[in-house]
Amino acid sequence: MVNDWKARIVKLCEGYEDKNIFNCDETGLYFKGLPNKSLVNPNEDRKGSKRSKERITLLLCCSANGEKLKPLLIAKSETPRIFKKEKIIKGNLPVIYMNNPKAWMNSQLFNE
Repeated sequence: MVNDWKARIVKLCEGYEDKNIFNCDETGLYFKGLPNKSLVNPNEDRKGSKRSKERITLLLCCSANGEKLKPLLIAKSETPRIFKKEKIIKGNLPVIYMNNPKAWMNSQLFNE
């Protein structure tokens, strides 16, 4: 199956320069998440708590010749408090900052 796909991908890329062939992937980062496992003895009592669902989404993309595009960061807030407090300008960040109520990628954000 892998050999079949390798042959197909070569045919799909025919006629395109390496600089015009891109691969991208998104990943969710639960920045307030705690580890799943612990060194606590399973027989000992532990405090239970719900997992934090606060997240951001990162979209990373590069071309076949190694050109890396600026990462896209998607968060819930249009203008986080820290941006106002520290007078951070979105355009000066090392990422493209966008917002979505669930911090998920959608077709509108991807097209932008």
